[in-house]
Amino acid sequence: MLSKLRDFFRRYHRLNFAVVAFIVGILFTVVSIISFNQLGKEKVEVSVTVTRVDVERVGDSDETYVYVTYEDKEGVTHENVYYPDSKSTMEKGDKLTGYYNAANPDELLSNNKVTPYIFLAVGIFAIILAVVIFVRTLSRSKKESNELDRVKDEQLSEENVKKVMAYYDEPNENYYFHFTGKLNQSYILETKDKKAVMEARCDKIGIFSKYKFNFIDHLSGKEILHEVSHTISTSFGSGDSGTMVVDSSYFKIDGEKCWDYLGKLGYSLSASMQDLTHFSYEVKRYGVSVGNIKTAGRNVMKEGKQDEENFISVQGCYVVNCKRSDLEGFFAACFILSRVEIAF
Repeated sequence: MLSKLRDFFRRYHRLNFAVVAFIVGILFTVVSIISFNQLGKEKVEVSVTVTRVDVERVGDSDETYVYVTYEDKEGVTHENVYYPDSKSTMEKGDKLTGYYNAANPDELLSNNKVTPYIFLAVGIFAIILAVVIFVRTLSRSKKESNELDRVKDEQLSEENVKKVMAYYDEPNENYYFHFTGKLNQSYILETKDKKAVMEARCDKIGIFSKYKFNFIDHLSGKEILHEVSHTISTSFGSGDSGTMVVDSSYFKIDGEKCWDYLGKLGYSLSASMQDLTHFSYEVKRYGVSVGNIKTAGRNVMKEGKQDEENFISVQGCYVVNCKRSDLEGFFAACFILSRVEIAF
C-alpha cells in the first residue's frame, strides 16, 4: 500500500514539474521573441544620466532597477525612464549610453544582442525537458517505476519458485543489522548474542572515487570484494514548501544499479508503515514471501536490547526476520536501504 502511495506522489510531482517546466519554457520563448523584435527596431544612441536606482528583494536575491533622464535629438527631455540594461553596479549620477526607440522616444531599448538567444535556448530546453518527462512518466508502467521490485517476469519461473520452496520449511529467525566500523561506513548482520553472520567491511572510503567493500559470509567463510559508487538521488517538487519527493535514489555495485543487483538475486521489497517513525518491508524471492525487514533504532546494537523499539528509526539499523538460506539476499537488501535516499 505504501509503495503504491509513494508511486502516486512520484508520478504527480513528475507531471507537476513537467507542467511548470513547459510554462516556463513558453514564457522564456515569448520573452526571446519580444527581445528579437526589439533588436529589429530602429534605435537612436543617446547619452543618459542615472537619476534613480531602486533595489527590490525578489526571492533570495536583490533586483536592481535603474531609471535615467536624457534628451532626444529633437531636444525633448525624458525623465525617469527605465533603463533596460540595469546593473547593480550603477549609481545615481552615472553617465551611460542608451538607445531610444526612434518611433517612440519615451522608450529605451536594450542593445544586448546575446540575451534573446539565451532566453530562446532556455525556453526550448525547458519545453523539451517537459515533454520528455511527461512522456516517460505516462509510458512507464508501475512495475518499471518501482525500484523496490526489479525482479523480471521471466525470473518468476516455476524452476526458480521450486528453489525457494526447497528451503521454505526452514524456520525464520531474527537477526540485527546495523552500521559499524570506521566512521560507521561498515555494516554487520548478527544474532541476538552478537555473533556476526554477514558483514560488509569498508576497506576504502571513496571521497572522489568508489568505495571498496569486502562482503564476508561468516557462516561459510566466503568473501567477495565489491566496488560501490556514491549514491545518486533525484527529486521533484519545491524544497521551500517541504514537498520535495525523492524520485530516484541508487548507487552501483560493481557497475550495476543496486536495485537491479538485488533483483538479479530474485529479491523484491514491498513497504508498509507501522507508525509515523517505523516502516517494514515484506521481502519476496521470486514472488514468494520469505520474511521481512523492519526499521529500527540504535537498540539493535545493544546486546539484550535488540528487540526494544526506539522511538525513532535510524537509517542503517534494521531488525531482520528471515531463513538462513536467505541471509545473503536480506543482507544485500539492508545494505542498499542503508545507503539510498527514499521516503521510508
